[in-house]
Amino acid sequence: MMIPSVHSEERGFTLIELLLVSVLLAILSAILYGTITAILSSRAMVTTEREISRTAQHVLERMSKELISRVVSPLSSGGFGDESSDAPVRGRTYLLGVNRGSGNDASDILRFVSSQGSPAQVGGNENYGLVEVEYRLREPDAQESARTPLPEGPEWQKVNNLIRLEQPAEVSSTNVQEKRRFRTTVAQNITSLNFRYLKDGSWQNSWEGQGARIPEAVEITFSVQGVSEPSVRHFRTAVALSKARRTSSINSQ
Repeated sequence: MMIPSVHSEERGFTLIELLLVSVLLAILSAILYGTITAILSSRAMVTTEREISRTAQHVLERMSKELISRVVSPLSSGGFGDESSDAPVRGRTYLLGVNRGSGNDASDILRFVSSQGSPAQVGGNENYGLVEVEYRLREPDAQESARTPLPEGPEWQKVNNLIRLEQPAEVSSTNVQEKRRFRTTVAQNITSLNFRYLKDGSWQNSWEGQGARIPEAVEITFSVQGVSEPSVRHFRTAVALSKARRTSSINSQ
């Protein structure tokens, strides 16, 4: 019977084995990191798409509803004061569409009278009856920019807020209009806003100097940029205006 020697050597890892294990761990770590990065990137992209879709749905539903509820009533010559001094109403006008730029630089203005007023603001007033509405883009102020800062880079476009101006229609008192004049932000991160107007079967880029005439339809096009990703999506719809109301408008001259 042989008794093992207490001086027998214990075999350890060789340098080559340690290097091989280190390389395998590095490869596995790289694969795991790539997988996690891809998952997070996909999640951010899905979140951005949902944000943009919700914004687009809200904008299109609101503007379409108000255009469908457009009524035969002239716009006020004073407009919305200093807020819309660059879109003056000339003469007796029933709908105003100002063309400003094109493509990604479009920042059009649309004004009309509707029976769809904004819901009452908390602690504020509510307009009853007919309201004059204007949609336009406006640069976010410093406070708004601080709340939703966007990274800088060539892939990020300049964004604006889509604002909605409202005041009571068919009111001669300037004081009453100023007290009941509201401005609300409908959507943020809008890169462009464009309107077109169907007249005698052809699309027009503006609707100015038309008097009591109302277009057959209004096309709405706007672009939204995501908050977490620089992706920009474009949305478009057309709202047909009732023939009866358009005829009434023409006959009211």
